[in-house]
Parts: sequence; C-alpha cells; structure tokens
Amino acid sequence: MSGRWKVKHPNMQKLVKQAFASHDPTLVTYQWIPREENSHADSILNDVLDSGM
Repeated sequence: MSGRWKVKHPNMQKLVKQAFASHDPTLVTYQWIPREENSHADSILNDVLDSGM
C-alpha cells in the first residue's frame, strides 16, 4: 500500500485500486510487519483468497 512494491497479479491489482479508493490516503499510515509476526492476519487473508472472494 505504500507503493514500494509492484502488484503483478491482475486480481490483486483490482483489490489494490479498491483499497486506495476506499479512503483518504492522508488519513492512514502503513507499517510493514513480517509475516511470522502477524500469522493470524496472514491466515485470514489466505482463507479469503482461497475462497475466491
């Protein structure tokens, strides 16, 4: 979301655009958290992606 990484997968590109359009970017900040330190959120995301949502 910070713009430092390019999203290559077409479905993920759509989600990134939706996320950016859903809020005023001046109202949020982003902080990278290593996957191993955020396993609960990673698990939820994987479940959503696997379900085809």
